[in-house]
Amino acid sequence: MAPREARRALLSASLDRSWDGNGPVIVENAKVRAERAALLGFATHAEYAVQDRTAKTTAAVEDLMKRLIPAAVANADAEAQ
Repeated sequence: MAPREARRALLSASLDRSWDGNGPVIVENAKVRAERAALLGFATHAEYAVQDRTAKTTAAVEDLMKRLIPAAVANADAEAQ
């Protein structure tokens, strides 16, 4: 097996194992976070999570990501070459 396929198989096995053991906990955590956000008047957990941080809104986070992602991808492509 080539190194790339070996890494892919290892990652896949690791993720499968992690989800099998932690999947229900992850789902419950997401439900509790959504419920807390709703109780506090936010539409989503993301809105709750950023409201007291630098970004303040999910729209500001999305705007930042839209500006950063192209540069990050270009940098990764350059490093790969």
